[in-house]
Amino acid sequence: MAATEHTHLLTRSLSGSWEGGHMNVKPYGPAVTLAMALNYVIGTGCFGLPYAFMEGGIVLALILMIVGVLGSLITMNYTLESLARAEGVCAATGGGAPRHRITYRKFEFATIAEMFVGRLGKAAVQLVMGSYCIGSLWSYASVFSSSTASLFFSYVLGESCDVYGDDPSSGCLEGYYVFMAIFSAIVLSMVLMDISDQALVQKFLSVYRIVAFALMLITMAVKVASDGSEAVASRYAAIGTV
Repeated sequence: MAATEHTHLLTRSLSGSWEGGHMNVKPYGPAVTLAMALNYVIGTGCFGLPYAFMEGGIVLALILMIVGVLGSLITMNYTLESLARAEGVCAATGGGAPRHRITYRKFEFATIAEMFVGRLGKAAVQLVMGSYCIGSLWSYASVFSSSTASLFFSYVLGESCDVYGDDPSSGCLEGYYVFMAIFSAIVLSMVLMDISDQALVQKFLSVYRIVAFALMLITMAVKVASDGSEAVASRYAAIGTV
């Protein structure tokens, strides 16, 4: 049967999993929301950004930043539109008006894919999200462990530690694995917590990232103010556009 304005878009068995689940939502305030957004957007960049900021070319860095911003805006709008349309489909299935707006009803990405594409779309989204999560955790663990091991060996033991070097020492590798185990324990403990219960941790991490950005900007401003345009010219000559 062809779908019309009055056709229920979801079967009762499929729509039942989304009925009533939005009534017991525990919302969190704008401070936690901002902290979560900063932590997700910056990610491990708080460890790797200083090096990229020092070594990256001016033109290529600007191009990649603009492309990243545009891509984020596009995906953000697609996500918001999908959430609003999913709410409208559920409302229409329940016999109400199809109001396409975001409410407290929660939808997973796999749920939205199943709603609009079917089981094949759900499987594809789960594959993509699983690959993304594995890759993200891999990068987080690698950057965190290598950075903390390098800092520990440099400022505590007075030695150098580069696990990605040609011939890292056995102590450097052991420190890398120790900090990776610490990172794993932290991640596992936070997985068991709800987002609203992570408020203090998320705020602390966002403050840490803001401080890292502020230090980079302040030191750059002081350098330019003291050396003038010669600092920019010498950097451009040493690094180039890329």
